[in-house]
Amino acid sequence: MKGPHINLFDVLAYAGTLPFIFCAGALSMGYTELPHVGTLHEILASYTLMILTFMAGTHWGEYIAGNVHNEINLLVTSNVIALGGWILFLLAPPYTFFIGCIALFITLLWIEWTLHRHKLIGFKYFRMRITATAIVTLSLLVAAFAP
Repeated sequence: MKGPHINLFDVLAYAGTLPFIFCAGALSMGYTELPHVGTLHEILASYTLMILTFMAGTHWGEYIAGNVHNEINLLVTSNVIALGGWILFLLAPPYTFFIGCIALFITLLWIEWTLHRHKLIGFKYFRMRITATAIVTLSLLVAAFAP
């Protein structure tokens, strides 16, 4: 009898949510710094920007693979999202950055819903993205309102 099938993209995606959970949890418990590394706001903000940019970049891959209808120009939307995150990172205080990134992650998920609707990405991948996005956005919301 075979055990449950584990997809590598599931494992990697959920592992990628662990820094969000850790930082949000530590911030909500009143911790502000990770010794020898930096403040938790800075750590979470830089990781958030990296993941946001990475996820926007996956849309380039979809476009380059030729799997995209003209309904959404993934080259433009991915750049707008990545640059939007970078501008927030440079100019916004942590609360505004985290709330802004929640909106950007939800926008990425909306784009992926559109890709899924056109059968350009599979249901299993899209389901994982829903769960990972929920974890990330909830963690950012906790971090935004942490004391």
